[in-house]
Amino acid sequence: MTKELPSPSKISLVLDVSYKEVEEVVYFVNYIILNPGNSKNPVFKFKEVVDLSGKGSKSARIKLRKVLREIKDKHQADKHSIIYKRASDYYNKLKESHLPFSIDEVAKFIETHTGIRLGIGAEAILELLEGVDLQKEYDLINEELNSYSKDLKANKEDQKVKRALRRLETIKW
Repeated sequence: MTKELPSPSKISLVLDVSYKEVEEVVYFVNYIILNPGNSKNPVFKFKEVVDLSGKGSKSARIKLRKVLREIKDKHQADKHSIIYKRASDYYNKLKESHLPFSIDEVAKFIETHTGIRLGIGAEAILELLEGVDLQKEYDLINEELNSYSKDLKANKEDQKVKRALRRLETIKW
């Protein structure tokens, strides 16, 4: 017996990312964080979707500018360095929403200098799926459900419980 390919909704349940966000990453609308970098206080969270096209565009630009400002600050001693100049240029382009910029260039620059890695397309989703430890996720979801069962107010109508049960069922699949 062969299993069918997982649907986008099952992929979103396994990754614990919304269906809409998975769709936007797969269809090259938005980027997703594959590695939040090596900062003590990361600006981005793992699997956070960087929305540069919709409602979240303003906050995504602010976060990207914050990362670029950190790069600028590290290289402020040498304001003539190419790193400082490029960080300043990208920072200014992101500051003004009407200025065009290449998110691919910005993403590569940020990855080089901070370790923050953004991905887009099915390749990014595949990379995230390859990193999922199904047994660990199964155990975490069971723990989560056990904590809900201790809470008398939580029941099967609660959205968090419903989603956790769907995730558990999908991961067992």
